[in-house]
Amino acid sequence: MLACNTPIQPTNFLNFGRLLSVLLVVLLVCACTPSEHAEPADEYAAAEYATLPDGRTAMLYTIRNNNGVVAQLTDFGAILVSLKTPDRDGNLADVTIGYDTLDGWVNDTSYMGATVGRYGNRIANGTFTLDGKTYQLATNNAPNHLHGGKIGFNKKLWSAQPVEQDTAIGVRFVYVSEDGEEGYPGKLTSAVTYLLNND
Repeated sequence: MLACNTPIQPTNFLNFGRLLSVLLVVLLVCACTPSEHAEPADEYAAAEYATLPDGRTAMLYTIRNNNGVVAQLTDFGAILVSLKTPDRDGNLADVTIGYDTLDGWVNDTSYMGATVGRYGNRIANGTFTLDGKTYQLATNNAPNHLHGGKIGFNKKLWSAQPVEQDTAIGVRFVYVSEDGEEGYPGKLTSAVTYLLNND
């Protein structure tokens, strides 16, 4: 199963499509305890996905287990691009909602499959007070701040590295948000790890 471990707060989703995506991830995470004798997942591959508007290259990471389940992830937004599972006849079908190309993710306004941050959900009027000081955040959902701002974590290029465990393989994404980004105080390092095992 596929699991995503992230410290980012949960989001209130407003439409059925996004709710379905969250329920799928919750089901996958809950079912992700490997058996004692599980073998490691089968395959990891990295390839160029596409060029971003600023000229940088986004990568596509593919992990596959021994049962034919294939997960694809990109370092752009630490996004789960697809999760393909075989049906009873062995035919693969993608069970996620998303896009076929990087352009879809670049222009996405629904946060499908993405990692949001620094904050998941809305902050009223884009302001909060911390230690007696009031901070004004970007208001990208007027008059509110939504999912980290105008260029949230879902639009950032994360660093990525393969992860190999005894019974699973995956990708660990890391993003460093500098002090003042989107109005937030303090430097923040976030890490998201996706794992696929044979269970």
